[in-house]
This record gives sequence, structure tokens and C-alpha cells, in this order.
Amino acid sequence: MKFTYSSGAKPLDGYTIKRGIGKGGFGEVYFAVSDGGKEVALKLIRGDGAIELRGIAHCLNLKHPNLVNLYDLRTDGAGNQCGGDGIRRRRAALRRPRATPKGLPIELTRQWFGALAGLFGYLHDHGSSTAT
Repeated sequence: MKFTYSSGAKPLDGYTIKRGIGKGGFGEVYFAVSDGGKEVALKLIRGDGAIELRGIAHCLNLKHPNLVNLYDLRTDGAGNQCGGDGIRRRRAALRRPRATPKGLPIELTRQWFGALAGLFGYLHDHGSSTAT
């Protein structure tokens, strides 16, 4: 997969790209490290990102254990919008148990649905019309 920025690039002052993580309809996501050593995900927003930017602006002040923390929204030297969020929890989430042929264990399913219900309640209470 070809990314706009390569390893070692510094598209934003204070952050160094380590590698590309993925691409989607609204842009590209990178694993990066701040000059202070904080691991983050940086998203380069592509195309008509008005919807994505509106969602980012709304989420900048939301704090919940089951919601990715957004730290900042910046513009790089080429005028591209970039948003950064914490990556440590995302990496931990990828280490979850795999489904068995019978599906996820019932207790894990209860935990996940309980966490999702709590998150949706939080978003509802804080005026979010969508959960993305």
C-alpha cells in the first residue's frame, strides 16, 4: 500500500512518522511518535473532509474510556488537515481474544456490549448525533 508520507517524515512539527497503518475513504492513518516520545496515530484527511472535520471538532473535548482521545487538529505545510489521537489503547484492543467456532465467550460479549452501551449513553448525553 502506497502512503503519502514515508518512515522518518515530519509532516507536522513535533511528530515523526514511523509507518503507515491504513487508508480509508477520508484519508490515511499513520503510527507516529512525538518529539517527547508519545506514541500517536496521525490521520491525514483527504478530499472533501468537511464531515470528518466536523466530527473531529465535536470530539476534541469528549473524554470516555471507550472513546479514542483526540489531541489536536493541525494543518501541514501543504494545507492538509491532520488529527492526532492516542494509539496505546488501540494497540491493546488488537490483542483481544479471537472468536472460537462457537463465537465469542458469553462473558466477553457481555463486557463489550456493556462498554458500547456506556459509550453510546455518554455520546447521547454530550450531544453527539453519531458515533463514529
